[in-house]
Amino acid sequence: METLSDAEVVGYIDLWETWARPDQLPPARAADGGEWLQWVIMGGRGAGKTRTGAEWVRGVALGVSAQTVTFAPPNSVVFISDVNGGQVPEIPSDISTGLRIWATPSCITVLCYPEVDGPTNITFGSGDDISRAAPPDFDQLIATPSGHLIVDSSGPMKVFSARVPSLRTRVRVWVWVNHPKWPDKVVIAYG
Repeated sequence: METLSDAEVVGYIDLWETWARPDQLPPARAADGGEWLQWVIMGGRGAGKTRTGAEWVRGVALGVSAQTVTFAPPNSVVFISDVNGGQVPEIPSDISTGLRIWATPSCITVLCYPEVDGPTNITFGSGDDISRAAPPDFDQLIATPSGHLIVDSSGPMKVFSARVPSLRTRVRVWVWVNHPKWPDKVVIAYG
């Protein structure tokens, strides 16, 4: 926080996803894979039920359509690419330092928490829906020839998808590393 400007600190403080616990963020999908119709929040006094609901309503009122999901991806990585795939970047064998984001012109790879250590909080949305005061940790155009951008894990699960209007799409990534080695929060903005 010491390296952020005053405007960046204010933007960081105002961002609910920065401070929310994983159980305070709305589910990305229902248990059956469809859209959820009801969201039950159970907790005792002081658990943050009112704040959780108020922040969700605020997001709806402001038209924020970014989605957040908390999960433990297999092999601790997520890929951002065209729906038809892309050239996956080589990941160095020693990843003890650095940003933990690698890219080719058609695919971005972001490291997450290892499955055994717990889930990673990932937020995905358009650049209009995700406004950050801090500059992104990563910013690049990637090929999207089908006009359909996805975020997926190395397993069968597609985490997020979005229609994009052009053959090349700007992708920005912010990561928070509260662990000595792995990011526990990742924010992805497209367009």
